Amino acid sequence: MDIGRKRDVFLIILPALCAFALALIPTFKYTVPLTWDIYYHIHNAALYMGKGIVFWDPLTSAPHGRPIYYPPLFHIMMLFLSKITGLGFFTVSRFMQPVFAFLIVLSFSYVSGKLYGPLGGFLTGIFLFSSLR
Repeated sequence: MDIGRKRDVFLIILPALCAFALALIPTFKYTVPLTWDIYYHIHNAALYMGKGIVFWDPLTSAPHGRPIYYPPLFHIMMLFLSKITGLGFFTVSRFMQPVFAFLIVLSFSYVSGKLYGPLGGFLTGIFLFSSLR
């Protein structure tokens, strides 16, 4: 691998690494989730752990329940990571945040880098990185 190729790969990965580092700050600073959404996702993961994959949530909006509108991939991933690592749902969800930030910025940078060159991939990653909240 020549120097120019290494520089191109580094340009595409750099914004994703910055997003990962920035997303680590709230992960280590706070022990509880910062938004209310994750509580619902943790509830769904616990529901899937107890009852399997279901499409009706009997616990929210009791006594009738309500349908689950979210696709189960995130909840199942959280469930598997919790079972594999032995950590709780809150801890697993806290550490999934930097990984998702890294993967989102990297995927946009990679596709843009393939379409428009390494500088285009770098700038796309920087623009996306600056727009994440």
